[in-house]
Amino acid sequence: LKSSFVEFCCSPTDTFITKISLIQWCKKHSVKLHHVDSFMLKHDFNDDKKIEYGEFARFYIKEDILEAFREFDTDGDLAITQEELKTALIKGGHDSSTVDSEVKKVLVKMDKNEDGRISYEEFANDFVRQHYSF
Repeated sequence: LKSSFVEFCCSPTDTFITKISLIQWCKKHSVKLHHVDSFMLKHDFNDDKKIEYGEFARFYIKEDILEAFREFDTDGDLAITQEELKTALIKGGHDSSTVDSEVKKVLVKMDKNEDGRISYEEFANDFVRQHYSF
């Protein structure tokens, strides 16, 4: 991810991406310039007209998390039910005779408000702890 970020910067020592550096990147890679404004809108969370690494990473991490979450949340209600979790675990190769205890373990670990479901926020917090370190 860091190397992708640096590619958009004007120089390898820059700590942010600007509209100018994006235009330069687009010209170098024959990308239409109308993508520059949408890129800035998607990534510049604090609206300071530059994209710091944290903003860049946050966008891509969000996409990774949402994609992983959707694998479990089959009804799209932004919560993983015990049944959805059980189905996903079995589909992922867990033994159907022990899957109920696995579901309980996952819920103890991730279901912080103890409502019997894993919300998107609970899933995202756990996902970031497991997959990313900044």
